[in-house]
Amino acid sequence: MVNVDLETVRMINTFRSLINNTPLDEIVWWESGRKLNIKEKNIATFMDTGLANMDFINNNYYKRD
Repeated sequence: MVNVDLETVRMINTFRSLINNTPLDEIVWWESGRKLNIKEKNIATFMDTGLANMDFINNNYYKRD
């Protein structure tokens, strides 16, 4: 069984919405306390896909060469 707190779900959804509604080139991504150095061409190319900003991370697009 998994206990799910609805306030936590709402907070997650609010934060995801903030990420997806912020222009991708205005987001500074961090992991384990370190700023990620993402290539600008990856950001520019991804912005033309029509996908959500969360997909940029979830699909590892930010790691492309």
